[in-house]
Amino acid sequence: MEKQAIPRQHQLTEDIFIKEYLEPQRPVILTGMIDDWRALTSWQDVNHLKEVAGTAKVPFLTSFKSDGSEEDMGDTPFSECLDYIFSDDEEKTYYIHEAPIALQCPHLAEDFHIVFPQISHDVLPLMFWMGSGYRVGNVHWDYSHNFLCQVSGKKTVHLFSPFDSLWLYPPNPHEDRPHYSPIDSYAEVDLNTYPLFKNTTCWEGSIEPGEVLFMPSMWWHQVCSEGRSMAISHFWHSPGMWDDHRRLHRYVEHLADDARDATLETLETIVAPRLQGLLSAFFIRLVASEGQKDEALRLTGQLLPNEWKPIVEQYLEV
Repeated sequence: MEKQAIPRQHQLTEDIFIKEYLEPQRPVILTGMIDDWRALTSWQDVNHLKEVAGTAKVPFLTSFKSDGSEEDMGDTPFSECLDYIFSDDEEKTYYIHEAPIALQCPHLAEDFHIVFPQISHDVLPLMFWMGSGYRVGNVHWDYSHNFLCQVSGKKTVHLFSPFDSLWLYPPNPHEDRPHYSPIDSYAEVDLNTYPLFKNTTCWEGSIEPGEVLFMPSMWWHQVCSEGRSMAISHFWHSPGMWDDHRRLHRYVEHLADDARDATLETLETIVAPRLQGLLSAFFIRLVASEGQKDEALRLTGQLLPNEWKPIVEQYLEV
């Protein structure tokens, strides 16, 4: 596995962000973009949070430190969640996850703003995350772009391009959770089980309060909270992404043998590289699982650069 630092840019203009990061689909850490957020100061006061949003109910998880097993506590009053999170429990960690903060806690929504509002089309509900301690998520990808805005604490992140999808051993696209990889990039990956993981490039970085990570659509990512922390995810779509989204679902549905060739012909006309990278891995993964190695190599020649062929041959051998 190669490693590459996620670039950092201070007070980036909208034009430069579009040209250098959005259009080429490259991640970047932005600084100086949310320094005026009241959330960076007022949310450090637990009593303030309870007073403003204590009765709101948010999705809540607990995790046992001994074995990492989780228990879903369901929608729980925000004030009760805060008591758990600040309890210094030695056996468990606690985590508010994917809480649509502007809907569930509208008064808190007054303390932050959207990054680059002129280009953030089709903004989805902003998600709030808060945890009591160390926590590592799963390697997965999201369809939407994401501005991950750190409010308190620190997160480290590992990102992988959509064109590394095959090396992350995605599931058969007809199986459950096709967005998830079995790889844990924060652990020592067993190369006997996942030998092609060594072909990946891991983009590494960390974000602290007031910093924003741009994760482009369909980039695989794994996020680690290194202690008590708060963050907001701003998911959004750039123009044309809804059409690509519909294509993605249609193509995955048509991966059966009787529709494969027609789907491939259409896939070759797709402009969005993020779709080609991910769907190429899905095609090859599906065909290889059916024992059709020659067909998988044919797909490689159609869908991927020539230098990928020997690596796919390795994939088919293991």
